[in-house]
Amino acid sequence: MCGRAAQTFRAAKEAGLHLGALLDSLDNAENGNADSDENLAGPVGPSNYNMCPGMSALVMWKDGDNISIDQMAWGLITKAGTEKKPLPVGKQRMSLHFQNLMFNARSDTLFSKPSFTKLTSQKRACIVALDGYFEWKNSPLGSGKGNKQPYYVYRTKSGTGEVPPLLIAGLWTQVSTGIPEEPELNSFTMLTTEPCEQIKWLHDRMPLCLWDKKSCMDWLENPSPSVLKSIDALAAKTEKFDWHMVSTEMSNLKFRGEKAIQAIKPPPSVLSFFSNKSKTKPVSTSPARDKAKDGSKISYQVGSSMAAPSPKQSRSPKKASFPPKACSQKQNDRPRTKQTNEPPAKRSKITSFFQTKE
Repeated sequence: MCGRAAQTFRAAKEAGLHLGALLDSLDNAENGNADSDENLAGPVGPSNYNMCPGMSALVMWKDGDNISIDQMAWGLITKAGTEKKPLPVGKQRMSLHFQNLMFNARSDTLFSKPSFTKLTSQKRACIVALDGYFEWKNSPLGSGKGNKQPYYVYRTKSGTGEVPPLLIAGLWTQVSTGIPEEPELNSFTMLTTEPCEQIKWLHDRMPLCLWDKKSCMDWLENPSPSVLKSIDALAAKTEKFDWHMVSTEMSNLKFRGEKAIQAIKPPPSVLSFFSNKSKTKPVSTSPARDKAKDGSKISYQVGSSMAAPSPKQSRSPKKASFPPKACSQKQNDRPRTKQTNEPPAKRSKITSFFQTKE
């Protein structure tokens, strides 16, 4: 899973209602400024259609007997800041979230990494509701860094025509910043797993989705190896994804409006480009319309791979003579050289062809 996703206030609220979360914390997020680019590392609610590590997202976590929704920064930061060495702010902190390479966590190695096992033992599980996420694939017109085509992946529409949010399993943590104005920092990571058959063509990883309420509650209450195994098994069998191509403009972090997820017309592929040049004239499928010079009908099997003979061709092609005329001399008429046991005569000295005459 690449580090780009889309989250709207609608998706977070719908997921919160589905899980019975406390929605009081969403009131402040609803008045956010998603279109602002003054501080990319700050809250960008209520909607961000092009979210990357370092930006804030709405995250659900278990708070005692309740489920709370709070804004957290995408990309785990596990090392706390101090008064002497506080955590960076603004774009420098945003870079830190990305450089740590902890915005994703592999489910297959989760319990072998000390930084993650510490969080699971503390029951720091969380769920992130996304409208969808982005992946890049080599363009059909070429390969290389300059020909990557972004795709937007989302959940299949429901019977009512709505697109339900994707619920992604994650882990979160809290550290001191060393900054009096912002004493604590909450950050999270999203789990990834092997792709299901439906989207393995696109990438070798996909976010670990929770497909029912029971899986969500099991993960929030007990992020154990057994629970993770059952979630992984369900994810491997899913066929609930849809996708489409989107504009390459979404590679720009400031391009965070709704246009970032809008479908674009797929470019013509190399195969379709050449197919227009290789069209052949169709063969008639009505034998009655083809007649020879003498007026008789030419019969041939419709649908055969053999094309119908043209009127100029003879119905009974003349057989070629064998052997050809140039080789029609009989084998017995050819002169034979006399075989002797004498050694071949020595060649005389060859004079130069270009030798000048005296």
